[in-house]
Amino acid sequence: MVCGYFLIPSHADALKCMKPPAVEQAYDQYDGVVVAKVDEIASRSDHRDVALTVEQSFKGVKDEKLTIKEDMSWGTSEQGERYLFFLQQSDNGEWELPLCSPTMKAADAVQELDYLRDKEIWPDEAGTADQPGGDRKVK
Repeated sequence: MVCGYFLIPSHADALKCMKPPAVEQAYDQYDGVVVAKVDEIASRSDHRDVALTVEQSFKGVKDEKLTIKEDMSWGTSEQGERYLFFLQQSDNGEWELPLCSPTMKAADAVQELDYLRDKEIWPDEAGTADQPGGDRKVK
């Protein structure tokens, strides 16, 4: 009976993420890095669909509108808030917010955004998307 106690991790230990990586490491580790505003959150049976308007993209994402999957129980995105998102792209092309992603509110990401400043892939200096047909204006 005593050895069984040691084999079952506590609830807190099972959910503990390692210390978030430095922004340099996180940039390399994740498929997509964007600053985006949460427009809408829709609950599904096993996750939340979070609709975003991308304001800046630093890696991987070239769309102004994006829907990401977020864990139903542990997701922390709030409608109307702006975040620096670190995203993974699944094999089927869907964007996901992993549980231990170092995502944070954009207002709290001063150092991270300073590092990312020269990595921005769109909008370009004219305010348009840096891709074919990039005539869309972004704030």
